[in-house]
Amino acid sequence: MHLFSASPLAALIAYDPDEGRRLAKEVLGAVLELPREDRDALLHTLHAFVDHAGSADRAARVLHCHPNTVRYRLGRLRELTGRSLSDPRSLAELVTAADAVRLSPDNRN
Repeated sequence: MHLFSASPLAALIAYDPDEGRRLAKEVLGAVLELPREDRDALLHTLHAFVDHAGSADRAARVLHCHPNTVRYRLGRLRELTGRSLSDPRSLAELVTAADAVRLSPDNRN
């Protein structure tokens, strides 16, 4: 059984996995080249931040880390991708690309 996000963007990525891989590579290329542990920490942080209405404090609670750690990781995402989380289009691209990584069969263990 597959569980999908209620997000229409995630549904689009699930519908066309090849496009999802292309988007992930284009948007998150430098992040995807990091060691798996580092990459996963950044992507989990992004998801927690978005899932908790852009609150670093609330994301930190679910990630069991300090809010400054969340802010640092989000800053790393900005540096590595050239996309700002305060720009709606950039944020949509980041979240959609991160969903593509999460839904990719290559990423499941």
